[in-house]
Amino acid sequence: MKKITLFLSLALISINGIAQKFHFGLKAAPTLAWLKPDYKETIDGTVYELTSDGAKLGFSYGLMMDFGFSDNYAIATGVDVSYRGGNLKYTTTNVDSLS
Repeated sequence: MKKITLFLSLALISINGIAQKFHFGLKAAPTLAWLKPDYKETIDGTVYELTSDGAKLGFSYGLMMDFGFSDNYAIATGVDVSYRGGNLKYTTTNVDSLS
């Protein structure tokens, strides 16, 4: 019931907003993200290293709003929620045991 009420409220706002040069919309998009760490440190004979281990497919969604203040000009704004990330590989090597 709450979802129906929310949907109807948003629909009424967007219908009413068109008459006032206000446009409301929803956005959804796939994203591709990766991490590129730059970390390699040696502590007490042990090497700690972070490297990239590939990309990750994500998703983003949000609300968009346009406020028209003349026939040719408008201000666009919105809220966006993104699920992004990547994969990391963490390795440790004991330098003392390699000798």
